[in-house]
Amino acid sequence: MGEFIKKNGKNDEQQAAHILRQMVDAIATLTTSGVAHRDLKPDNIMINPDNLNIKLIDFGLGQTIEGEGAKDSSYRGTPIYMAPEVLKENKGYNVIKSELWSVGVIVYELMTGVQPFGHIKTVEILARAQYQELDYSPFSERLTRIFKMLLKYDQVDRADLKRIQDEIETAFPKTAPMASKHAWSSSRAVTFENLRVFSEDHEKARTGEDPGVFSKRMLKAQQEAVLPEEDEQDLPSREERSMSLDYSS
Repeated sequence: MGEFIKKNGKNDEQQAAHILRQMVDAIATLTTSGVAHRDLKPDNIMINPDNLNIKLIDFGLGQTIEGEGAKDSSYRGTPIYMAPEVLKENKGYNVIKSELWSVGVIVYELMTGVQPFGHIKTVEILARAQYQELDYSPFSERLTRIFKMLLKYDQVDRADLKRIQDEIETAFPKTAPMASKHAWSSSRAVTFENLRVFSEDHEKARTGEDPGVFSKRMLKAQQEAVLPEEDEQDLPSREERSMSLDYSS
């Protein structure tokens, strides 16, 4: 999806809603199956440009969880897409609500072409997330309402999974079935092992190399992301902007 955003810039609201619904439904299905992705970002989402159907990939930082109430305290993911409570390593934050924050950041970027809180320094990301007034003027009232539910700084005030699903259905009623099955709705059971195999198969197809043993990646450089305009000295390098981190061990 990273390349899709860079190529298309700003996307239509109905298109964004279609992608938003799929992302939230994917999180719901994974949660029911006891899995959390933990590194949601455009580069970890495959998108079909013809019908905008998506698949989540790269579960390298994923973890097994016990339902929607799962708690964690680890610093895990890509900073510019991490929820504030993950960046601060709060004790016992809600894993699924932190995933929903990432969804909000991704869809905002999909709609505007820029990351809402993009920066390399954790303290700056936190400050922007807490105090920066996001520009919602390009969006309809219904989409703005969903953004504000997803991007609540305090996760206690952030909407839960069902509320977000209900709001999406109310704001953007589904008028037709999805054109294709997703990886998480295939005939195979959704298990961490199946997701591991899917991720490894995709990585091998993408790079032509065997990814070897599936493990949590401490550092992984991905492709360049789009940032809001800033002073040159504030811009992180390509590798720094999209670096996945795992300090859970």
